[in-house]
Amino acid sequence: MYFSVSDHVPGGVHEVVRDRAAMGALLDRFGARDADAARAIGAATRAADFSRSVVVVWADVTGCSAATSVVLQVAGDRLQLAVTRPEPPPECFAPDRMTAVFEVPRGQVPGAPEFRLVGQR
Repeated sequence: MYFSVSDHVPGGVHEVVRDRAAMGALLDRFGARDADAARAIGAATRAADFSRSVVVVWADVTGCSAATSVVLQVAGDRLQLAVTRPEPPPECFAPDRMTAVFEVPRGQVPGAPEFRLVGQR
């Protein structure tokens, strides 16, 4: 639905958004740090059908190399984000961040999931 690498997005955002009002509140928070990302996420989620789906929003630090792709996995009560990224450089001046947004059928997402970032290369 949406994937971006940016230094401006807030880190540590792991949310299951269950309705349009909650999506608006989340976009307001994103907009305070990165208005472009908030607009892009808003456009990507505009057609989300909250009667049948939820939207999983994940913004996190990926270490010293930028993520090239991500996959959301559901494992019991856990949502895992598998991140593919290249080998980091020997020196790291600032961590990279990524944002991923997924529309997932409502019945496939646990009510109160544990979020876990898993790295891949």
